[in-house]
Amino acid sequence: MVSRDTFTLGQARNMSPLPIVTEIPLFCPTGTRVLDVGVGTGRNTFFLARYGFPVDAIDSCAQGVGEINECAKAHALPVRAMVQDIRERDPLFRQYEIILCTLTLHYLSPERANLFLANARHSATSRTIHVIGAITMDGDFSNTYSSTERYFPKRDELRRTYANEGWRIHRAYEQRLAMAQTHSDGSPMLNVVSFLIAQKPYPGWERHT
Repeated sequence: MVSRDTFTLGQARNMSPLPIVTEIPLFCPTGTRVLDVGVGTGRNTFFLARYGFPVDAIDSCAQGVGEINECAKAHALPVRAMVQDIRERDPLFRQYEIILCTLTLHYLSPERANLFLANARHSATSRTIHVIGAITMDGDFSNTYSSTERYFPKRDELRRTYANEGWRIHRAYEQRLAMAQTHSDGSPMLNVVSFLIAQKPYPGWERHT
């Protein structure tokens, strides 16, 4: 799902994860099973694995998946990377207590992305955490790619969707980020990304709010 033209895997191991990913340990104990959808360079997966989370990571790039598995084995990290294209089918959401999907959904059509997220929410068991980072319609990507072909939610759309279905919102904010992709003059493309950490309710959760 994600191009590896910009970073080598060795660089990815030393790259900082997205800030939203560093907040996951605040809400989930070490050992919670994670699915990283669209693992890309692996920077988020490696961070969580080093923190003690077992991570299954999926991506459509077979070469990258193989490299991530080699790296995980070499460093004894609890990571299992697998080839899967979410444009074609859903992963087994119910097997995981954390679903991580950042900077990936814009590779899907709006219909497919909305179905993917709806199925993920429907399949979630109580206490499941969703950590989402979606490129919004505010930025260079939506000016470059057709919004009828690629998923670019409006600002705050993800938060409202999850809140309307009763999920507990732990974090929700937008941030303008520089992308790996560049303009013809070499300057990075800029996009506003909508970030979310939401948790499916569990019995008695209202007492802890």
